[in-house]
Amino acid sequence: MRIDCVHIKGFRNFVDQTISFDNKTLIVGGNDSGKTNLLYSLRILFDPSLSPRDLELDLSDFNVQSSPDEIVIEARLIDVTEKCLLSIFKDAVMDGTVCVRYRLPRDGDYELYTGPKMDALEPCQSRSYIRALTLEYVRGSRDLGSFLRRQQDKLLNISKNQRDDDEADADDAALLKIQKSLNSLNDEISDLNYVKGSLAAVNDEMEKLSSGNSGYRAKFVASNTDAGKLLDNLRLMYLSGNAPLSFGGEGRGNQLYFATWLCEQRLPRNQEHVTIYAIEEPEAHLHPHQQRLLADYLSSNLDEQVLITTHSPQVAEHFSGGRILRLSEGIDSCGTDAHGCGQDVDDALRKLGYRLNSISSEVFFCSGAFLVEGPSERIFYQAACDALNFNLDKSNISVLSVDGIGFEPYVLVCRALGIPFVLRTDNDVFKVPNTGAFHLAGIERGIRLAKDCDADVNGFMEGNGIGAETLSWNGPDEKVPQAARDAAGSVREFLKSYGIYLADVDLETDLANGPLAGELSKYYMISFPSDVDDLVRTMKHRKAENMHRFVRSNPHLCCLHNDPILKPVYFLRNLMSARDTDEPGS
Repeated sequence: MRIDCVHIKGFRNFVDQTISFDNKTLIVGGNDSGKTNLLYSLRILFDPSLSPRDLELDLSDFNVQSSPDEIVIEARLIDVTEKCLLSIFKDAVMDGTVCVRYRLPRDGDYELYTGPKMDALEPCQSRSYIRALTLEYVRGSRDLGSFLRRQQDKLLNISKNQRDDDEADADDAALLKIQKSLNSLNDEISDLNYVKGSLAAVNDEMEKLSSGNSGYRAKFVASNTDAGKLLDNLRLMYLSGNAPLSFGGEGRGNQLYFATWLCEQRLPRNQEHVTIYAIEEPEAHLHPHQQRLLADYLSSNLDEQVLITTHSPQVAEHFSGGRILRLSEGIDSCGTDAHGCGQDVDDALRKLGYRLNSISSEVFFCSGAFLVEGPSERIFYQAACDALNFNLDKSNISVLSVDGIGFEPYVLVCRALGIPFVLRTDNDVFKVPNTGAFHLAGIERGIRLAKDCDADVNGFMEGNGIGAETLSWNGPDEKVPQAARDAAGSVREFLKSYGIYLADVDLETDLANGPLAGELSKYYMISFPSDVDDLVRTMKHRKAENMHRFVRSNPHLCCLHNDPILKPVYFLRNLMSARDTDEPGS
């Protein structure tokens, strides 16, 4: 059995969304995107740690934007074949499907329903089904000590119940032996000279100040002299050689929690119960290498349905065998309905040739993306935005360099995730291989990307009399003919409306011919404008390293405020502002 989808209406930051799950689902998104609220909606339906009083939500739980008359949370369960579930849901199951609904009118009491279909539900008095079906919630700010104790006890009890008769008899005999050893231990403690000496005066005073003490003596004993109680209070420790080391670090404790939990999953399961796991931020207190290991481990070692939320690019990078669901601020990633959206994301990611890397996975957590050619562009734009007091991190904008992968996969991912984006690419002029012809490769790249954005590129080209032949020419050199130059100018203006910006030439050339030329000339100690070509060549030599050093020299980048080189930044900022204004639930 697994939860196929949940429909949430009017609850917190969910206006009216349907969200689908896989057997393993990784839920990502920025702060306030609804990850915790999504899990809480499922807890309302299935978490036994929530009391009936907890199900009486407050007015603050009603969505502010839509001001709904009621909160509705509905879950559809599929592949319901377990006997315990068939027994408890009875006629509410049909063809392996059962639906559960929670409804809370604004001025009334909550109601619960179950049934085989959403349009065929019957009222039920309580969440009696949680006797056989529960959601175990591991919160992000978990008390690791408490969780570890509970997991230890659960693991020991499960293992204890799985013993056969011979193993149980052997354990009982060993327990008697342990008890005798404990009794002997206390006698040996009492025989210690400093222990006997300290107790003699106490017992003398007890004889003097009270009566009825005949046969009683004060005695120091080990804290647990009962073998059964001793075993009930076992403490999990690591051994370094023969020396026991208590778990103290939060990170190591977090790993130990998941290790005991995963061991529990491998033991024979209770056939009278089904558990769904909801884990918030498994990466807590772990450095990136350990986060990646944990993500790999959780992806490959869990059989039950598991829902995991994360803020970690490392976890997103190494999550496999399931579905990635991205929530954006106030609304799910597809804008109206998240059903099927995770599959679209995976389709786009497959076109990358690999799942993610630790840099590109940042796109899952941003509210806007600025795609640039390489690291030198990324370094420059981050510094320029800082100089203009435009805090990219505060706006949750990521500047991502596409490097050798190209723009197209990133554009597909951003569109699948519903992330506003802008890009700036070089206005390359390349020679056609094995010919004497040249073509406007940068313009052609922009045209391909516009098609990925569903732009009517063909209509625009035909309407302006621009054909493929217009954007290419025969040598003898790469100097752009006037006809190609005019066509390129029209195409560049068209592409801007889709957030696709082309450089005049490339970053270094555009900077060397712009307001920053004086700063660059001074830094590189190259005269300007007579040696502008030499300046560009110098900037392009190990250009990322050079750009890093240049921006660390504190140049006056604010002089670029009105320069076209920053127009992509302003476009993205306006795009995000318009989206925040227009989106429901934002």
